[in-house]
Amino acid sequence: MFISPTELEAIDEWAWANKIRSKSDAVRRLCQIGLAFDRERREAKHLIRDGMVSTTSAIRALLEEAATLTDEQNVVLRRIAQGLLEGHTAQLAAFQNMVETDSTDRIMIEENEIEDLLKKAAELRKRLRTEPDR
Repeated sequence: MFISPTELEAIDEWAWANKIRSKSDAVRRLCQIGLAFDRERREAKHLIRDGMVSTTSAIRALLEEAATLTDEQNVVLRRIAQGLLEGHTAQLAAFQNMVETDSTDRIMIEENEIEDLLKKAAELRKRLRTEPDR
């Protein structure tokens, strides 16, 4: 196994900070941590994606309901939907970055999951910019 001098130094510093005596034990523990982190990150990614899909559906339903209400109620619900969409957009950007920096999850990009979420968010933004049909 080839490890650069910089990586060896980082392993030594981590081992020292964590009171680990041998380099092999430090490498083994770091591998275990990395593998556990990878599993948890994958699960978190799927939960985030599912949450974004749910948020998109909720915003769409909120806008549909707003169209049936009085003008004043419509304005209130549309403001709420706008706030939700802003949060959704920030989550989507973080999610996109998470997927793009992870070479093991290229399948999500290949299957256009992110593109679909971006399109749905754009459609919701367009609906919020237009006046409701009355």
